[in-house]
Amino acid sequence: MAYVLVLQPFLLLQILPFRARLQRERKKMLAACWLALSLLAGIALAFLIVRQQIQPGNGHVLVLTYAVWLLFFLLSLVFSRQFLVCHFFILSFRLLLSNIFRILSQNLFDACAELLPQPPSFLGQLCVYGLFSLAAFPFLLRYFTKIFAHFGEASAQRYWRLTSLVAALLAVDMIVLRLFDMEMGIFDEVRPQLLLLGIVLLIAAAVRSGQKDVYRELQVYEKQSELQKQFDSTETYVAMSRQSRERMRAIYREKKGHVETLLELARQRDKAGFLACLEELGERFNRTKMPQYCRNALVNATLTVYLARAKERHIPVTATADVPQELSCSGEFSIVLANLVENAIFASEKQPADRRNIAVIAVCSAGSLNLLVKNQFDAPVPLGEDGLPVTDRKGHGIGMQSLAQFRQRFGASVLCQQKGGWFMTYLQVPLAGPVHP
Repeated sequence: MAYVLVLQPFLLLQILPFRARLQRERKKMLAACWLALSLLAGIALAFLIVRQQIQPGNGHVLVLTYAVWLLFFLLSLVFSRQFLVCHFFILSFRLLLSNIFRILSQNLFDACAELLPQPPSFLGQLCVYGLFSLAAFPFLLRYFTKIFAHFGEASAQRYWRLTSLVAALLAVDMIVLRLFDMEMGIFDEVRPQLLLLGIVLLIAAAVRSGQKDVYRELQVYEKQSELQKQFDSTETYVAMSRQSRERMRAIYREKKGHVETLLELARQRDKAGFLACLEELGERFNRTKMPQYCRNALVNATLTVYLARAKERHIPVTATADVPQELSCSGEFSIVLANLVENAIFASEKQPADRRNIAVIAVCSAGSLNLLVKNQFDAPVPLGEDGLPVTDRKGHGIGMQSLAQFRQRFGASVLCQQKGGWFMTYLQVPLAGPVHP
């Protein structure tokens, strides 16, 4: 069992970098399976040692180590298979560093053997290996967590498919040479391991440097996409306003005919016809005029455009907005609003016709801007540790990414929940809150 516990720091690296993106229930199940597998591995190893099937310190231990690692690797894949490439990258670094630490601890004990009254035990060497692992664990965890923070973006996934091969091939080469070099012991020497450690560190630094360039390009692309979406929304709003004015001009050009029709119906005392004509004119005016949801120009344009798209898809919409005309985060807030309504439209299109509904409420109260976007949705929506929906499908969840960035920058509060057949996103923004660049 002590042997399995010493392996845990490197084993946990396989799953901890992705803990924030796993559902709560899935994390509980993973923790239970992880504990059960640890107990089974410890019992199995103890049984083999008692039956003298293996001896501590010989080559069989190395093979069993790889077997235990493989089991935990497969368990990680079962619960987070969307990070397959990431898992291979982490496994490669684990194998390389584990071999380096094992050889260093072994040589350290061999060097001290002549100074000790008794030869060092396998348990002592195992403890030194464990100390190496524990010392490296926080740095590796932070490294892997950071480099996979943006793995969901398409460009980052393409980057990792190629990058992970470098470390994987080096790890496979090390394993093959190690298995075929049991008797010669060339790879048990310190100098090759120090050289390999330098190579591993250089690969890690190169990956981090290249990754920063990729993510910098992604940030520029995301910003351009947001600005393009805002531009398209404004352009569509202007086009809708132009069409509204043209329809209004057409009504005014026909004004004389409408007045004559009404006068004729009045002379004929045709009350029903007179009321029907007025109602028809009223409907034409309602179809012609642009909806005015709030005084803020950007937010009003966003609501006008995206709610019009919902209505075109025959999705019933309810909207109430009280957003101040002067709002410091108007641009960012309108982008978040556009993404949330767009996601609600996508979700509603998957529902039966009688189960489609979207509601948008935005009001100012107690020094905060409060936004509620909800839509009917029957299927369960998994939530990550950050409280936001998670998805494995490409092209989805864009609204949630912009919402996470908005929350961090403006100190907003976000609550997502599913209740009574509705999925709801509630956002509260301090009107004079902190702004983080």
